[in-house]
Amino acid sequence: MLSTCFPVRVRTGFACLLSLLLLGLLPLGSRASHASHAAPITLADADRELVTSGILLDLSPDLAGAVHYDGLQDSPPASSSLFRQLVFQLNRSTVDGAKRTSAAHLREIAQVARQQSLIPLVLLDMDYQRVTAEAVDQGQARAEGGELRILGPAALQSRRLFAAAALVDHTGQGRAVTFQLPVGELWISNRAEPLRLEWDFADGAGFVSREPGTQVVVSYTSTGSKTLRLRATWADGDTRETSLSFTVNRLITPEPSEVWNLTSAYPYQGALATGSAYVYLAPGRTVLTRPVLLCEGFDMDNTMFWDELYELGNQQELVETLRQQGFDMVVLNFSESTDYIQRNGLLLATLLEQVNSVLPAGERYPLIGASMGGLVSRYALAWLEQQGIDPLVRTFLSFDSPQAGANIPLSIQHWLDFFAEEVEEAAHFRSRLQTPAARQMLLVMAEEPPNTEPAADPLRQVLLNELAALGNYPTGPRLVAVTNGSGTSLHQGFAAGEQLIRYEYRSWLVDIDGNCWSLGDQTPQTVFRGEINQFWPFPDRSQTVLINGAPPWDNAPGGFRNTMVELDQSAVPYGDIVALHANHCFIPTTSALGLVTNTPFRQIEGAPDLYQLTPFDALYYPLGANQEHVEISPESLWWFLGEIVPELSAPELAIQLVEGGVQLSWNPVPLARSYRIQQTADPAHWPAESVSTAGLSWSVAELEPRMFYRVTASMKVAGQ
Repeated sequence: MLSTCFPVRVRTGFACLLSLLLLGLLPLGSRASHASHAAPITLADADRELVTSGILLDLSPDLAGAVHYDGLQDSPPASSSLFRQLVFQLNRSTVDGAKRTSAAHLREIAQVARQQSLIPLVLLDMDYQRVTAEAVDQGQARAEGGELRILGPAALQSRRLFAAAALVDHTGQGRAVTFQLPVGELWISNRAEPLRLEWDFADGAGFVSREPGTQVVVSYTSTGSKTLRLRATWADGDTRETSLSFTVNRLITPEPSEVWNLTSAYPYQGALATGSAYVYLAPGRTVLTRPVLLCEGFDMDNTMFWDELYELGNQQELVETLRQQGFDMVVLNFSESTDYIQRNGLLLATLLEQVNSVLPAGERYPLIGASMGGLVSRYALAWLEQQGIDPLVRTFLSFDSPQAGANIPLSIQHWLDFFAEEVEEAAHFRSRLQTPAARQMLLVMAEEPPNTEPAADPLRQVLLNELAALGNYPTGPRLVAVTNGSGTSLHQGFAAGEQLIRYEYRSWLVDIDGNCWSLGDQTPQTVFRGEINQFWPFPDRSQTVLINGAPPWDNAPGGFRNTMVELDQSAVPYGDIVALHANHCFIPTTSALGLVTNTPFRQIEGAPDLYQLTPFDALYYPLGANQEHVEISPESLWWFLGEIVPELSAPELAIQLVEGGVQLSWNPVPLARSYRIQQTADPAHWPAESVSTAGLSWSVAELEPRMFYRVTASMKVAGQ
């Protein structure tokens, strides 16, 4: 965990502004805020013909640093998010009415490409214009009444934008990556095509000339960040070069044995959910026999497919360990994970019935619900039971799931809302944070206008009511909760009410504030203060959000997210966004353990009444620091294995007389971490007392006249 005494400063480009943010926007009541949301500047109709390129970049703040991407100077490798910001700015700055590929459409292309295991590359080659500083000084350009006036062609300067990016910026198949070169709508240009395009895929081959639209298969020999380069040459000798970022997460991800395309058999509010189930059989197996089901969580852009879900489940080699023990993995991926939890729950119910129809008679199996997947699983199991259908699930493992709600700092939700007019990524996430699943999970949610009394969205109560009508939790399976949050009330490294984000920039051209504070402990406070005060030509905006009080969810024990660091890593043209603390509570410990309480710091370890307050039969929590949300640690690996694997094989015991005593020895048992030795003179009655060892032998110094010995393999550490 990063120090709370020093600000975090990380400079890795624009990538991933809040890339897995779960949730929405806040309210402003009577004393909640002072706010101003002015309309954007527009170009006077009479001056449009002066913009011969069709684009006047001054109509949109240049937050992506377009002036640095001209192909003639070194610039940071472009990420997919920076590229979308460039497109966002160009489309906001168009004056000729031309229809160009939108940032939203680029996201759609990326989603489809992920399903096809393609990495689409996209290229920008655009002429645009800007107002010169001299024109402003000399009065040849001015802003009046929300309109920008250009008083002559000399006020404009022609510039060039040349940039490329990988719309899917990572892979889990580094040994064979298929890049789709730009063509058609992925070649966004208002210029003549170059004579030659040369690509360097950072694979050691250097620059190689490639035809537009072709597919290129590249094999990498190492994981990590790669910088790809593009060089274009025109007939007149003009040459431009740009770079783009790409990450190889894994060299090889094993392919699933088969993929089931799913459509729910049961509608929710008149609509059916769809998705896919990846079936990954145990070695040597040809049919599904002994499944472990894994239900995915909240995937904001629906861009997590097999590669990403395998990576999630196989932390600490969990998936492969289970397969070696003869288990088959079945992983559910929703087509739209942000849909109603109930609707996706009915898709899971459909999958459970399909799995049950092919299993050997009497086979029961575990179901793991990761993050939101734990809520989906809870609904599906309870609904099936109400319908009189046996799900055949013997153990339901809720893995850091927001059973009693999730948390994204209220202040950061407002930060996102405030800067959405200028930042494409913020605008996109603001729209995603209004999706049903997000609204159903947040404990406090931003509204517009902000409210002095932060609360959950009404959709959350609807979900809770429907769960209550189903009995709240299923009654058939063993219920197990695993949390990433501390069980000893450790906070996230800062006190309630402390500042989380400091963003303050002052110059004669522009003043910008974007400061965020964590929730205090039921105390009135300012949680967000934002300002954009620009000299020319944009209108000023400001907002201050005050609340009367709320529980201190931001610093509470729980599985954490590093949202503040993600903001810190966002490259901005003015000043520096500084994360004063690294992580915030995302899924409170109390929530993951099913404790409905407004006391997020409730002591877990040693609480005598704990199991009276939770519906779960077994609770697992770290005694040390909080962990990252849905992280499988070396410790929690054994929690999962202990609940999933019903029993270990019995050791084959050998007894040998040695020097007046007895030596016991046995074979190693897969997954065993220790061996428990018991002894008795009456084999019909074995004492509870035992000794344990991590070794494969045990000696008894003195031989008894009549004694029986038993050795049991255990997943527990010796001595526990």
